[in-house]
Amino acid sequence: MVLAAAGILGLSLLALPYLPGVGGGKPETVRAAVAMLIGGIFMLVMAVIQGASMIATDLQERRLGL
Repeated sequence: MVLAAAGILGLSLLALPYLPGVGGGKPETVRAAVAMLIGGIFMLVMAVIQGASMIATDLQERRLGL
């Protein structure tokens, strides 16, 4: 699932400079900026999901109490 999402986001970067209203700069600059933004958001979301799954496992096994 993560691999599929990464592939779709990667392919969307190719078409992004040609969408209306996405800045008038060079296509390379637009791709780089959006790639950094998407990569950062993707990294944060994956970190939260993995962290939550580890904490949920410990809570379920009663090794971590809140």
